[in-house]
Amino acid sequence: MEADFNPHHLSIRNLKHKMDIRNLVFVYGHPDMEHTRGRMYYLWKDDDYIVIHGEPYAVPGVDHNDLLSILSATKEARQAYWELLEVLQGMVDEIQFGRSNYAYLVRQKDGTHRLVYKPKRMVLNCPAWTRLVELKDIEITRLCWGHTLEGVWQGQDVDLMIGCNDMYGGAVSRESQGYRLMHALGLEKYVFEMLGHVTRNGVIIGLMTVPPTGRKAEPSDRFAVYQAISDLQSHGLLYYAVNIQSIFITDEGVKFINLNTLHHYKDQDELAKEAEDAHWVSLALMFGDPPKPEWEKRNGNGADWLLQSRTQPTNTFVIPPKMKPNYSISAPAQALVSWLWSATGVDPELGMFYPHHLKVKYSRSSGYVVTIVDPKARKKSSKAVLAPSDDDDDKESRSSKYQDLLAIDKPLTLPGVPRRPRGQHRPYDRPTHTQKLIIYRGDD
Repeated sequence: MEADFNPHHLSIRNLKHKMDIRNLVFVYGHPDMEHTRGRMYYLWKDDDYIVIHGEPYAVPGVDHNDLLSILSATKEARQAYWELLEVLQGMVDEIQFGRSNYAYLVRQKDGTHRLVYKPKRMVLNCPAWTRLVELKDIEITRLCWGHTLEGVWQGQDVDLMIGCNDMYGGAVSRESQGYRLMHALGLEKYVFEMLGHVTRNGVIIGLMTVPPTGRKAEPSDRFAVYQAISDLQSHGLLYYAVNIQSIFITDEGVKFINLNTLHHYKDQDELAKEAEDAHWVSLALMFGDPPKPEWEKRNGNGADWLLQSRTQPTNTFVIPPKMKPNYSISAPAQALVSWLWSATGVDPELGMFYPHHLKVKYSRSSGYVVTIVDPKARKKSSKAVLAPSDDDDDKESRSSKYQDLLAIDKPLTLPGVPRRPRGQHRPYDRPTHTQKLIIYRGDD
């Protein structure tokens, strides 16, 4: 048996095959902590979700209009994000899934918190022009980011784009309009098929599409990509997402995602003026002139994966539940989930890279064994997690982080019943819980 609670690769489908997860609450998506809107938390349980809106947090003394200042305060902002997440952990059994899609986490005068449920419609101005599919009719297999989910519908793999907040609600509307525009202009060969609108209790909350598959554009694809962009422009379209992450090369040719960035122009002169930067300068930067020697590793913006590609890592945690009689999750799994939660919560910066190198396996003789893969070990598979930077300073920083982690709480003991050698029958003996969490790096 193998169980994997790695936050960057957690699969709902795999866990369902191994245990009853109906009581488990998952928090997923990147830390959404915009300083004016508030801290947003996306929770999932029993094939349903709720968005928790926490109070905003602005790092004292930081100019939030200055990008460098914001980046310098990221660690403190992430810590504030986790503080409210720990509050939600204490309330996890009280959260009423199904009552509302939205709730506000309100701080009371005595310092405690309570949830105020208030249904909210995030997707506005999105007329239905194709089939409607209820969320409950889709088997969700992976929680990716707040606005992206993976699933299966009628035996077919699908990707979902969900309006989880006001920003992505608007993106869903524009994405739907983009698909409709491409079909109206006869350009559907450039898009991955949209299968329907996703609804929740009859209200449109997102879109369901065929999963984008393919590879990144290479220098040899230059002519095909330029030709496809020219075709869009000849139909009066401006595509603002010209970058290595949004353009797929497939067996059927060039395909585009992020159709919410499409704009239709009737004035050809205005279109040509806007396209000078949005199309042609962006394409020149994307391909380089001449092509960059490090093409396969980096492409200007530092992106290593295609957006919405199924090779992306996720960021999904199981919120450690309180143990109850006849609870579906085993004691070793409970301890493991709690350890993962604590390891990331103690240092949010650590949590940003640490789960990339985490492997969890279970055996009857050893219990759960957590392995931290040596960052120097590069995987050859194209689907491997991202390799860390080769920068020497970065290596030293990561090394010190691992050493700090290894020094925490030694030894960590997980409850587990060791196998008794054959012939030793002691039915009234109390089992000893001595299975230890083993952490090692590479060949150490």
